[in-house]
This record gives sequence, C-alpha cells and structure tokens, in this order.
Amino acid sequence: YTYTIDRTLTPFLHPLPTLLALPAFSNIDRVAVGAFIFRPPYPPKPTLLLLRRSPTEAAFPLLWEVPGGGAELPPTDLTLLDSVAREVLEETGLVVTRIAGLVRGPNGEEWIDFRGSTGRRWRKFSFFVEVEGGSEDRELKVVVDKNEHGEWKWVRREEIEGL
Repeated sequence: YTYTIDRTLTPFLHPLPTLLALPAFSNIDRVAVGAFIFRPPYPPKPTLLLLRRSPTEAAFPLLWEVPGGGAELPPTDLTLLDSVAREVLEETGLVVTRIAGLVRGPNGEEWIDFRGSTGRRWRKFSFFVEVEGGSEDRELKVVVDKNEHGEWKWVRREEIEGL
C-alpha cells in the first residue's frame, strides 16, 4: 500500500507482531481498525462514510459502522496502518492516500476495548483517513461486498444518532 501518514502516527509503523507483543496488549485477543472517511475531507460541512452490516453477519448484523475490521498478521498486514488501508480497499473499493490522525474518544482515549460476539477481547483503533479522489468536488465510487455490508451512505453529524 502507498499512503502518507501524519508524523504522530509513527508508533503505528512498528511491525504488527512487535506492537501486539507490548504489555499493553497482554489481555487482548484481537486488534481491529476503523477508518473515518469524510467528504469533503475537511469542514465546513463534511459527511462521514458509514456502512451497514449485512443481516446475515454473525456479529452485529445491521449495525451502521465506519469501514474497518480485524488486523491480520504478516504477510497480509505488515503494520496496523496497513490494516487500515487493506480494510478500506476491501470494504469500499476506495484507495487510502493518507492516514491523517488517530480518532480519540471524548476523554482522549486512543482505543476502545470490547468483547466480540464470541467472547474474544478486542482492542480497536480508529483513524482519520483520506482517499483517492476525496479532496475533489465529485462523488466517490463506493463499492461494498454485499456479503458483508448491505448498504452505505454519507451522513452528517446530526444524522448519526438516528441510525
């Protein structure tokens, strides 16, 4: 994958096995990533790309979410940032050109921990992502795999709670 990153993301360039061997990951079974893709990529009135999980998905069917998924060990993903680029491409057909920053929670949290539908302990990191053609004033061609996501849409902040 060819993309640029914000300098604050250099810790995520460590090989994925090195990152996962850190003591902070000792109680985590899997790591996931999320990609916050906005159109246009900057204010004043950006919209966020959301995908709706297929009704046949075993975990969280029909849930609206940002593109993302589980990180895979090499050779699939060399780094966690490669996981972001791969998941965006697989789930939307969009090509990541820049990973612009880490999405933080309301209290500055860098990740969220949760239990998946099978009881596995997950840690999810989300990133602000720019995609090819995303800075231009034109419609981005989003292509979803109907087995994973039944639909997609661009939503404004005030629309998210209604989904």
